[in-house]
Amino acid sequence: MQKGVFTEIIAPILIFGLLIFGTMPAIAQPICGIQYMVVPVDQIVAGPLVAPGYYDIWFGLSSNNQWTTAGPFMLSGGHKYLVSPDMTLASHVWEDHIDISSYPFPTSDVAAVYYRQWDEHSRSYKITVCP
Repeated sequence: MQKGVFTEIIAPILIFGLLIFGTMPAIAQPICGIQYMVVPVDQIVAGPLVAPGYYDIWFGLSSNNQWTTAGPFMLSGGHKYLVSPDMTLASHVWEDHIDISSYPFPTSDVAAVYYRQWDEHSRSYKITVCP
């Protein structure tokens, strides 16, 4: 291939393609992987035991590959947290919530995460927490 053909024809096509690709919105994915749980409407699902620290909540409709994030939230050892996704970006994290009062408290070196979602449209969500 002649040098002139590359610079006059192929290079502009490559640059145009890169510009288009660079402006496309990326689908955000949880940084800690895709180990998530699907949470049915108005049910409490036991999530992971996590080390104390700050965590982001990743959630989305279980029917697609899009995720939304909220946080960071501080999760302290020895406490239980009820995490609820909300597609209006108002995710909630409640410490030692009454709805999980019958669940056992974890040891002081971990925090227990439970998931529950309320949705007036009866949609199921996928959810995970990432440090």
